[in-house]
Amino acid sequence: VSAAAAARLVDAGPLAYGDARAVALAPDDGLRAQFLVQANTEADDDVPHTPESVTRGVAAALRVAESLANVRSMALPSVGTGAARFAPAALAPEILGAVADHLAAGSYLERVVFAFVDEASHHAYARALDRLRRAAERGEAARRYAVHV
Repeated sequence: VSAAAAARLVDAGPLAYGDARAVALAPDDGLRAQFLVQANTEADDDVPHTPESVTRGVAAALRVAESLANVRSMALPSVGTGAARFAPAALAPEILGAVADHLAAGSYLERVVFAFVDEASHHAYARALDRLRRAAERGEAARRYAVHV
């Protein structure tokens, strides 16, 4: 993210726990996107992140993306593996489930792509998606998957 885009997020002020917001990106921000969505997954500086708090942040980010005009796709990084320090394999099933539930509920989003900077995250999400798809095929879950890793 460019320094200018990061500054716009900071200038927007504090973000409440579980909330998300979008800032418009400029062509010189270096991203092929119209908006940057930020979500707060931390309840308090003294309270550690949890898988539930990270999933709640992803759900908030999806709702914000849904509210933006003409946005039909969204890219997500390996959420929760930076400051929250979770292993990708620990969060992947929860985050994929939250995305699939959002899409299945009737979404304007046509595509959610997970973008990773390392192979471990990619493999963790691919394995989790495969497990979730197999469970859905066995009737254990009623989720559709328009999710790409």
